[in-house]
Order: sequence, then structure tokens, then C-alpha cells
Amino acid sequence: MSAHDKLQKGIKCFDNKKFLESISFFDKVLDQDSGNMEALLYKSDAFYEIKDYDESERCIDIILKDVDWDDGNEKRNRVISSLFETKANILLQKKEYSKALECIEEIEYHYPNSLQALLTKSLIEFEQGNSKESLITLEHIEKISGYSVDVSVLINKATVLSDLERYEEAIVCAEEAQKITPTAVGFVAIGNIAGWLKRYEESIE
Repeated sequence: MSAHDKLQKGIKCFDNKKFLESISFFDKVLDQDSGNMEALLYKSDAFYEIKDYDESERCIDIILKDVDWDDGNEKRNRVISSLFETKANILLQKKEYSKALECIEEIEYHYPNSLQALLTKSLIEFEQGNSKESLITLEHIEKISGYSVDVSVLINKATVLSDLERYEEAIVCAEEAQKITPTAVGFVAIGNIAGWLKRYEESIE
């Protein structure tokens, strides 16, 4: 079986959430072609899905070791940015916040207003206990996006405002997010905030 066929079988397993089986196929691809970036990326994602963050990070590092930013190649730079974003999320899961921020800073140097990188930055700041800094980052996202409503930003902002005990503002953000896209996370946020505001009937509902 060719490396291409093995890669396709691995991707099919991955899409069907058979992550361990997919990893075995990606390993076979890499035995034949050690620099196969697509196999490494899928392998990293598969390890991430099974919460093996060390192995997931190792796959990303193999790719990053052989790539450099190129000011003349926008497509290449977007791929590199995506790799650093993935690594930042891995490090966030591992609670290695300083290293995660270094990845975000690498992206910001080339893409100062990358919305996804900024959103990840706000999460890292919050996890570090820097709620005020996290709020500043979220408000910056709103500003550069023209204050267009984004559900993930609103939910994160509600969480940060709650941590700062600004509950009235927090519940407005959470309710606004629910109007756009109702989610279980949104309902939990509203329930918690309503409870802190002693609006118990609303919280139960």
C-alpha cells in the first residue's frame, strides 16, 4: 500500500473518531516519508483528541523545526501561524502558560491583529489569574472587529466579567451570545451569573 493510500485510511479513521487507529496509519506513512507534513498534522490532532498533549506538541515541533516565516509567502505564513496557534492551545491544556504566550507573541509579531491568536491570549491571561488583562484583550478584539458580535468572545467576556464580580455586565454578554447561538455553555453561564445576582428563579430556569 502506498504512503498516499495509508494517509487516506488514516484520515478516514480520524474523521470517524478512531484516533488510535488513525495514529497507526500516520506512523506507517511517516515510516515511508518522515517529512510528510499532512501526516504529522493529523497525528498531532489525533494525539490532542486523546489528550496526549506531549505527543501532540512533539509532532508540531517536528514541523516547526524545518519551517521559517517568509515575508514574501502569505500562504506559508498562514500555515506557520496556524501551527503556533495549535501549539499554544496544547500548552494551554498542559497549563504551561508562559510558553503558550510565547507562541501567541510569535504570531502577533507577524499578524498583530489575528483574532484567533488574541482570543487564545485572553484565555491564557484568564487562566493565569489576570482577568483585567484578559478583559482588555477581549475588548481589543471587539474594537478591531468593528464591534461585530462573536459568540465565543461574548461568552469569554461574560466569564471574565463574572470573575471581576461585574455580574450585571456579564449576564448581558451571556444573554446576547444566547440570542445569536444558544449553547449549553451559554445557559450554564447565565444560570451561574443569575445565581450570583441572587436571581434564583431565573438561575433555576
